[in-house]
Amino acid sequence: MATSNHSSDSAGEYANQSLSRYDLLLAAVPVPLVTGVVTAATLGTLPVTNGLGAGALVSMLIVLYGMFFAAPNA
Repeated sequence: MATSNHSSDSAGEYANQSLSRYDLLLAAVPVPLVTGVVTAATLGTLPVTNGLGAGALVSMLIVLYGMFFAAPNA
């Protein structure tokens, strides 16, 4: 069983902490995927798999940016 050294008094203890750059990058990864699929499905002129592929390329760029250009400092 996993344990933590951090005691928590209430469920909302972490509510006042701000989001870091990496939280926002992780939240941004699925956005191009969903946008590509929805756009392809809505337009109908493009196969959904092509929309998903285009979204995956943009998501990959977001991940690469987070890993190599905005890498956390140790």
